[in-house]
Amino acid sequence: MEKESWSRSVTPEELEAAKRTGRTLLYLRVTLLPECTQKLERFQLIDMKLSAYEQVLDRMPNLSDPAGHLESIESVTWLIAVAGEAQHLRRWVELMLDVDQVEVTEVAMER
Repeated sequence: MEKESWSRSVTPEELEAAKRTGRTLLYLRVTLLPECTQKLERFQLIDMKLSAYEQVLDRMPNLSDPAGHLESIESVTWLIAVAGEAQHLRRWVELMLDVDQVEVTEVAMER
């Protein structure tokens, strides 16, 4: 995943806090099928499901942005602290309605 797709950098403290609790920090990027007609609603539903089961630290774009330009979004990237395996998370999201692509990238601190 290209770094330009995420505007917020992860601090060493966030990475260490995740490690202390046995979690892994991941970027999860989800793209919906082109023919999906209710993308904002679908992304919001995915966001609610992710938030119910994992620790969502941030998302881009912000799905509650009042500017109203979100109807045309093609993908959303989440920063998540995951207790389980990345591949399980990927497969779970892939099975959600209207999901086309799922990219998972583990966050590693740059030295």
